[in-house]
Amino acid sequence: MRNVLRNKGLVLNTLFLCVLAVVSGCSTEQVNPPTELQDFERDVWMKRMWKSPVGAGDDGLGLELSPVVIGDNIVTIDADGVLSYVNLETGKLVMKRDLAERVLGGLALDQLCLYYSTAQGDLVCVDRESGNPRWRRKLSSEIVSPAGTDGRVVVVHATDGSVFAHDASEGNLLWQYDNAAPALTLRGNPTPVVKEGQVVTGFANGELIAFDARTGVVQWEINVGVPKGRTELERLVDVDGAPVVIDNRVYAVGYQGNLVAIDRRTGGEVWAKPMSSFNGMTASENRAFVSLDDGTIVGVNSTNGNKAWQSSLLKYRRTGSLTSAETLLFVDDFEGYVHVFTEDKGKLVARIRPDRDGVMGDPLVWGDHLYFYARDGYLVAYHIYR
Repeated sequence: MRNVLRNKGLVLNTLFLCVLAVVSGCSTEQVNPPTELQDFERDVWMKRMWKSPVGAGDDGLGLELSPVVIGDNIVTIDADGVLSYVNLETGKLVMKRDLAERVLGGLALDQLCLYYSTAQGDLVCVDRESGNPRWRRKLSSEIVSPAGTDGRVVVVHATDGSVFAHDASEGNLLWQYDNAAPALTLRGNPTPVVKEGQVVTGFANGELIAFDARTGVVQWEINVGVPKGRTELERLVDVDGAPVVIDNRVYAVGYQGNLVAIDRRTGGEVWAKPMSSFNGMTASENRAFVSLDDGTIVGVNSTNGNKAWQSSLLKYRRTGSLTSAETLLFVDDFEGYVHVFTEDKGKLVARIRPDRDGVMGDPLVWGDHLYFYARDGYLVAYHIYR
């Protein structure tokens, strides 16, 4: 996820606001030029299988529309509301449905529904097989991240800081939690994690909160970051990436805050390490991984948070969110490259460029296949060889 700043409705792109150079002051010159790509020893190979058009992509809006898998198909939605079902193996279009509305967030999936959100602030549920509408609910503001769902409850986090939980089958509102956003925030909110009757999500004020999924009762809350400084820019502490839940451990990271590990049952802090990230993090059984705000990639021991490795190969390359799968770590950059590191040592082992315009959301790993949704509206598939 690439974030932009929001100030009372005005969206300001971080690429022009020198967010990474607060202490130096902004200028019209690029303070930190992106690190040039280096040659490396390739240990993993990726062969393109197919590249198929699936609509308008994000239409230049900087959205993070994520694909999902249903049966033998990968499903996408574009900014114009075109829902496309494409065969995983061949890249052939199986079905297309034009929902005829501006889309900002999606997709999320459960046993019955596909969920997306509109520019009018609606949360929409359509049948996952046919795309036929099932229900629609108007919310307080736009939602730019996919919903979280366990098939019984669907939860979204709006840009005004409110969290809404709906019954997945009928769309009835179960509860709402209002958390007033600061005057200046990163545009975007995390996808809430819904697991075993609990919802966990982060907020623009640096809080990470766990709720009872059916009632909305707050179970615990902690501060991932605490606002400091005199200016609104210095006081940014958004927890903008989705938390990661593995067993009874919750991991989260904030901008100008910490990477934390929390006991999911009690809210007790297991460990905390000072780190700053726009993009959230990911984790495996033994490691937690963060793409820092300067593009440095860090892997830490999940037991104590101690640094296991660090790579500066992508420094200042405006990296996106991280995806962990099959002992590999995937991260994209501003030029549309996707870089592949090993989880254990942080060794760069592969690099591909699915599309020069860049990719949206997280790559989708399905067996030994890898899928990217490009910003210009193409779906790109690779076969992974080791």
